[in-house]
Amino acid sequence: MFKKNVIRWEVIGVLKLFGCALVWNLLLAMRPSGERRAASSRSNSPVANVAQIGVGRGILRFLAVNACFVIMIGIAFPDGVFIQSGRGGHITRALAAEAGNAGPGGLPAVPIYKPGALPPAAVFRPGVLSTGAQHKTDSTPAVRNDSARRGAAASAALAAHAADLPPGGWLEIPGTAVRPVLVKKGEFPFCGQIACFKSENAFYAWTGAAYDPEDRMWYFPAGGGHADYGGNEVYRFDFASLTWARITDPAPLTGPLTRDTDGDGISDKCPIPAWGIASSHTYDGVLWLPKRRKLLVMPTVIWCSNAMSYAGDVATFDPDTLSWEFQPQLNAAKSYAATDGVGLDGLIPVFSRTRLFLIDPSTLEIVYRRSVAGDLGHTSAALHAAHNQLYIVSKRALYRIGLPPDEQTRAVKLAPLPQGMHRMTGSAYHPPSGRLVFWPGHNVVHVYDPETGEWMRHESPGPSSGTKRVLSKWIYLPELDVFAGYNDVDRGIWLYRLP
Repeated sequence: MFKKNVIRWEVIGVLKLFGCALVWNLLLAMRPSGERRAASSRSNSPVANVAQIGVGRGILRFLAVNACFVIMIGIAFPDGVFIQSGRGGHITRALAAEAGNAGPGGLPAVPIYKPGALPPAAVFRPGVLSTGAQHKTDSTPAVRNDSARRGAAASAALAAHAADLPPGGWLEIPGTAVRPVLVKKGEFPFCGQIACFKSENAFYAWTGAAYDPEDRMWYFPAGGGHADYGGNEVYRFDFASLTWARITDPAPLTGPLTRDTDGDGISDKCPIPAWGIASSHTYDGVLWLPKRRKLLVMPTVIWCSNAMSYAGDVATFDPDTLSWEFQPQLNAAKSYAATDGVGLDGLIPVFSRTRLFLIDPSTLEIVYRRSVAGDLGHTSAALHAAHNQLYIVSKRALYRIGLPPDEQTRAVKLAPLPQGMHRMTGSAYHPPSGRLVFWPGHNVVHVYDPETGEWMRHESPGPSSGTKRVLSKWIYLPELDVFAGYNDVDRGIWLYRLP
């Protein structure tokens, strides 16, 4: 829980007066008794008093009294002073111990994040308090153990599996199918509203996921949408224990009806959940925010079996408190959003159909937008952190977008997609080789070398079933130099090592 520290100048004034009086009385108490008796006969004039006690001693007492102001404020507010400013309740750090390396908004600087790589360990100090409605699930307790930050060490079991993985090989982690924890038919009295029998579509529909590399947690939030599935529960895979958990349950659809969002003149008539975000097609618009330790979820089409409803707001999910906070100020970037981490400037690049957006993670505000391409529809993205470039997989071709301060921000068409690859392909950056690795969903992996512009195809015995809508359900685990992918609720997590 974070506290909102807003300091009024009246409080500072009281502290100054209190500190001044305290130090002055201490100084009087330490004077020789003869001098204390003489004090009552002195003039009230500051000049006369200085003349009586001496210039040197007067200056010393003046400095001591003023020093007490700083000391008293430092004792009262050891974490720094926050001042209310901006729209929507944003809090800006005006005085902080970390001021020497502050980032946007006065917060500690956002680290450069390479997809799959670990960000430097940091304790988050809040820079924003959302004004959106906050909803909690009260039926499902938190499963996560907050006292067990696992740092960079992978579990012994996972490391053992990876050790047996040859270059170019696949390995399925046994016992890691998600089916046992999926919502089941008839499990809730409102199953008729959300189609519980189709809960597997939380993974099979046009949905993404986000990986927390610090705690080794892989989150699959509120998947489904449109006519696929209506539950907004959140699933999580723990790479330390190699187990699945459903950390929230779905909400009943008792919220208000959505508006006419597709512009056809007919009301969507789609009720939204009692709490949390609506089940959605998220495409490649799910991202882990390492400084905030939250998920960013950007919905495109929400659950609505009788219409295409685009009413859902962008939201963040806190896995520690199991709560959602809506972020409607980001809605302009949500349509078919494709994103993959934080760029070299500390901003989050998001490609949405035709436009590139940059989001400041410290304020969750859009700070840049520009049209960079024709309408590419829904896509997947991979961030090449070393080059500060966003690669976009469209329906037929691979594009590259240079991120600011690069002036060449227009999307450049690089090459047609190789046979078998598609725009729902999983995309990830491989830092050791500087290459981009794509998984279409079965036992073939495509690799693109940005230096040579060449495609490489690697095929070996491996996954043979499951959805091809992979998107961000394909990640790189740097501590083991392997990739992890998931596309079949009845099979386990797959590991893959580049040849």
